[in-house]
Amino acid sequence: MPAFIDAPVTDIDTWSFRVSGWVAAAVEGSPVHLEINDRQISPLLFKNQSLAAALPSFGFVRHIVADVNLLDIDRLDGDQLGHQSVSIKLGVGADVASRDLPITETLLRGLSEQLELRAQTKQWCMSRLRCPVCKEPNALQFGDAIVFCSSCAARFPQSVGTIDMLPPELRQKAKLTPATHVSSNPYEELALDLIRRITDAGGWVLDCGAGSRPSRMPRVVNLEIERYFSTDVLALGENLPFQDGVFDGVVSLATLEHVRDPFTCARELVRVVKPGGEVVCSVPFLQPVHGYPDHYYNMTRNGLINLFEDVAAIVDCSTPPNGHPIFAVQWILHEYLDGLPIAQRDRFGRMTIAEVAQLDPFRMLGDGIAADLSEPAKAGIACLNTVRLRRHEKAAPP
Repeated sequence: MPAFIDAPVTDIDTWSFRVSGWVAAAVEGSPVHLEINDRQISPLLFKNQSLAAALPSFGFVRHIVADVNLLDIDRLDGDQLGHQSVSIKLGVGADVASRDLPITETLLRGLSEQLELRAQTKQWCMSRLRCPVCKEPNALQFGDAIVFCSSCAARFPQSVGTIDMLPPELRQKAKLTPATHVSSNPYEELALDLIRRITDAGGWVLDCGAGSRPSRMPRVVNLEIERYFSTDVLALGENLPFQDGVFDGVVSLATLEHVRDPFTCARELVRVVKPGGEVVCSVPFLQPVHGYPDHYYNMTRNGLINLFEDVAAIVDCSTPPNGHPIFAVQWILHEYLDGLPIAQRDRFGRMTIAEVAQLDPFRMLGDGIAADLSEPAKAGIACLNTVRLRRHEKAAPP
């Protein structure tokens, strides 16, 4: 069987779940397709040596993983989910594996609570927004299909659920393209502690770059550049559409590496928090290129401090458990192995960590372990990048 679904295998009892399985085909690079409730999903593909060894007659063998939130991929018809079950289809070429699983009644009943939280958050936001074009507070007029600024006449088309302050012209300026994956990361403990303390006391928190949250938390505004079910406001981090000092706290986790101007974004995060309010912001340092809409910057501790020290008092800067160097070592080695052809991958994979640490990098440049590394892998985990440029013949417009 050239396609198989490993998980899930039981009734769906949570909105967020992981689909995993494997596919095999005769030709390297064969198209893989994953469909959940009639919607195409882009899975992550991983090479797996033991799986390839078990299927020696296939030239293309991949383990697939996709983290999904059913509320992001299914259609809400009013307050009802479009499907009462989950249909999964995984295939390569013409070969397809399928699985149908029911959604538990308990989960379906919980949908009304999520919709009520969404409505409450939207109502709270409406009186605290400002126009992202002219920055004028108290000038926005809200209709069912449009938000209109009475100050600059900017118009923001709306759809059900999410407040959209990201019209096509701002999307184009930020060079945003449609996302092909779901961004979903858990809260780290510092951020979760801030959220609990503030919301338990009746305050509100902005989650900037929230991605897809498994469920809404009361008094937390989820801001994104892509529309997920958990998204409350669509906007750019460098141009937050909120009035000054309206939040009691702000969290932004693994987001600033993906914005084109992290210094402006940092100032915006501080601007929208009340005087004395807290901000928790994490940014990767040694991580390969990843994410949407692009990966622009990694930061040292001092680089992260430098972003904020002119606009806020730094309490501390530390490495959380999910930022431990072991994650960087594993991720970089995985990307390196995945970027090698099979023969060189086997050679490199048999080396011990001690042997790798003692290599002379300059001597290795002529060896296949270095010379045969793919260009995408080089770009994703490069030790150094160099750019060549030429000044415009005419001065660029401001």
